[in-house]
Amino acid sequence: MFGFLPLILLGLFAAGLIAAAVSSQFHTVKLTEQSWKTLVGKLQKLDNHALMLVAQDFLDSGDRPFMLQPAEIWNFVGGYDGIQKMRDNAAIMLTLAAFIQEWNFDAGAIVGERMRRDAVLLRQSVRRLALSRFRVTVFGRLSPSTLYDLQQAAASYYVMRDRLLSLYKMSLSGLYPALAEAL
Repeated sequence: MFGFLPLILLGLFAAGLIAAAVSSQFHTVKLTEQSWKTLVGKLQKLDNHALMLVAQDFLDSGDRPFMLQPAEIWNFVGGYDGIQKMRDNAAIMLTLAAFIQEWNFDAGAIVGERMRRDAVLLRQSVRRLALSRFRVTVFGRLSPSTLYDLQQAAASYYVMRDRLLSLYKMSLSGLYPALAEAL
């Protein structure tokens, strides 16, 4: 019986990975079937100025790096609620970037690929933050790696948002105001 336990655990792990992949694919297909107006309507409001401060603190390698304190970063990001909103908005922003490719294929493809890479960093940070939630709850403070993931998530989201808005301003300026207002 003991010899089968590792195989059973490996099978459960593989089943979990397959379920996650199928769920992700289903969510992506569901988003691509929706209209532009519906997608923009699903974007959740975040404090973009606060996210910009966190992102700049993370991305700036100037004379005074890391000016923000952990509690400030946590509040600026919006806690776990803000992290989930960033994750959800990122998926919608990728779909909105793909929408541009019908009108400006080259710019849409290049910016879309950059945004996909930013989204990977964001999702990885969000996953690690979800795993560290227990540690934060028990010990009541953010570890350095949790703080890094918070800043990485904010920076990735901020860069994705900026890229998407620039792409719309350049390619579909008529839709830009509605998108800028929603984001």
